[in-house]
Amino acid sequence: MKKIIYTILLLTNFSLVSNSQMTQIKNFLEKPEVKLIKGEFLKSKWQIEGGIGFNIQIVPSRLNSAEYTSSNSTRKERIENSMGIAPGLALALNIQPIKNKYLAYQYQVKFSEAWLFPMSASTYWEAHHLALGYEFLFFTMNFEYSNLTYSYSDQTSSSSSLSSDDILEEKSNSIYESNSNSYGVQWLMNNEKGRSLELRKISKNFTNNDASGYGIYFRNKNNMLQFEYFANHPINATTYVKDNILKEANLINTSSCFHFSYIKYFGFGSDYPNTRRKLLY
Repeated sequence: MKKIIYTILLLTNFSLVSNSQMTQIKNFLEKPEVKLIKGEFLKSKWQIEGGIGFNIQIVPSRLNSAEYTSSNSTRKERIENSMGIAPGLALALNIQPIKNKYLAYQYQVKFSEAWLFPMSASTYWEAHHLALGYEFLFFTMNFEYSNLTYSYSDQTSSSSSLSSDDILEEKSNSIYESNSNSYGVQWLMNNEKGRSLELRKISKNFTNNDASGYGIYFRNKNNMLQFEYFANHPINATTYVKDNILKEANLINTSSCFHFSYIKYFGFGSDYPNTRRKLLY
């Protein structure tokens, strides 16, 4: 009998506490400032857009050189630091499931292919972009994965005489795979025209090294300009020369790296109330 009484008292107390908590939550949700935030979230927008443009990368690497002379069968080898310029086309996809006065989240993917000159570069970016703030000023967080494959291959020959034919081969192959975190500030200069300016501090984590840099991103509705700079980007490359040549070379492990891109976007989007009306009515 006592157990039944204790159970009834416990359930009564739990019911009273639950009702009190529900009343507190209801009163909190009815506050004017909470209603304002709730109303803004109900008016949140979504957007999907694809883009096409170009980018230029200046990438640090190693340059392996081998010189052949047919007259006396000599072979000269050397290795040195190199900076490769790789311009090419870029394709982008942005999926933004939510955007309002307080919060914005975007999933970004970008591919780039460069094939001009003797150099080629293939790049893949994947990023999560989160912005928290109010109206025109936001604190941004970005989490990115990227993979860059850069190669250089060239062969030149010259015939100075009938008995001599010199051939010079130059090769370079670099692979950079990294994860990066960046934090920044975004200023919405004109919300109607989608004009914004963002500054980021970037930290990249490579397999054997880390790098830090800065980024500037300017967005004007359907256009995006991006510039990134790293002062201590690691140098990775396949070595084709002999070991003794590598020991004698004066090589550095890090160098500057630049990335510039321009993307033109095309997309569609709406706010959730209009989307609901279009889907259900």
